Amino acid sequence: MKRKVCHITSVHSRYDIRIFEKECVSLVRAGYDVTLLVNDINENEIRKGVKIESINFTTKNRISRILLSEKIFLKRALNVDADIYHFHDPELLPLGYKLKKIGKFVIYDSHEDVPRQILAKNWIPLIIRKPISFLYEKYENSIVKHLGAVVTPTPLISSRFSKINKKTVEVSNFPLLEEFNIHENLSKKNVACYVGGITKNRGIFQIADAMKNKDIELILCGNFESEELKSEILNNYSNIRYLGVVDRKKIAEVISESLFGFVTLLPTPNHINSYPIKMFEYMAGGIPVVASDFPLWKSIVESNDCGICVDPNDTNEISTAIDTLMENEKKCNQMGNNGRKIVLEKYNWGIEKEKLYKIYSDLQ
Repeated sequence: MKRKVCHITSVHSRYDIRIFEKECVSLVRAGYDVTLLVNDINENEIRKGVKIESINFTTKNRISRILLSEKIFLKRALNVDADIYHFHDPELLPLGYKLKKIGKFVIYDSHEDVPRQILAKNWIPLIIRKPISFLYEKYENSIVKHLGAVVTPTPLISSRFSKINKKTVEVSNFPLLEEFNIHENLSKKNVACYVGGITKNRGIFQIADAMKNKDIELILCGNFESEELKSEILNNYSNIRYLGVVDRKKIAEVISESLFGFVTLLPTPNHINSYPIKMFEYMAGGIPVVASDFPLWKSIVESNDCGICVDPNDTNEISTAIDTLMENEKKCNQMGNNGRKIVLEKYNWGIEKEKLYKIYSDLQ
């Protein structure tokens, strides 16, 4: 009889690349009966073998959603009657604790280093960010230590949780190789790309300024953090083309046809030790990266000669990196090949999913 698994997210979309495409679909292929509980307005469905069910709960503000949706999620989760529950959002920590208290195996998937993320939240007054970060970390730790296992995407988050929960495993959000099938005759276009959330903290102004007056187009794929930012960028930079939110096939196409890709996030506490999925997707697509010069990122990019690391706040450094890649086609191609090679060998989901399988088998 198949073991039943229930993944739960109150924030992410039903087709989230990490939750659905990687974790849930991989578990189905490994022989598990998988249900994914989400909160949206779409119909229930079965997709790639995953049963997707929505609680269809709408509210006017985030506080109400957090306080009220948890009860609905708990009821629906218990109806699934799974052997293993795997939740993905900090606001669901109370839910995870309740499931654990009634004897369920519970896994917490910590996508972000939330305490460090809080320190970069501009909408929180600066004077209270550190106290909030400190209190949240204490609260999170108090629940996580009781859970069956913790899944983390980066070495730093793994190191933090392993001190309070011995069953902490790093399962990085590396690319699905099947999404990036490179063809030898693929023609490159005179474009660079940026995929993912488009925000000030992710360096969009520095990228746009560095690209200004260059004989190359910048393709953007993803959500702008606000309509104001979207208007400011698209109205003031003529060589930027915005494709909006596109599907995975289109992302792979844009990356593979570009000369290089940007991942010049600004040095916030949460960014410095992150593993940005876009960086590894650029590498999987066979293009060089222009990346922030954070030590962790430099250890990957420079040691494998698959891009150029720059000070993400320095427009001139970014501009010079652009010129270097545009003016040396051979070097650009070689960096792209180097990145593709190391992803095939090391930084791919095929390797990471085996760690996920082991977590599940150890919970039996």
